[in-house]
Amino acid sequence: MYCKHRFEILEGNSDRIISGNKADVSKVVEWLHGTDIEQSMHEVKIMEAIVEKNKRELKKLKKKLARSMLD
Repeated sequence: MYCKHRFEILEGNSDRIISGNKADVSKVVEWLHGTDIEQSMHEVKIMEAIVEKNKRELKKLKKKLARSMLD
């Protein structure tokens, strides 16, 4: 199951941890090196960047369309 909190921990972010385990986050990140999880997380980051770029481009195109409709 997808969980933002788990992803944050795997990325090394301990900001939302409320237990006394904050120091263990770095250990968890170390466990990932060379695993399929690390590779998948990398692929997700790449896709998120592509999606964000496409969202910005879509916004520009919609504004262009709106301006065209005013002409």
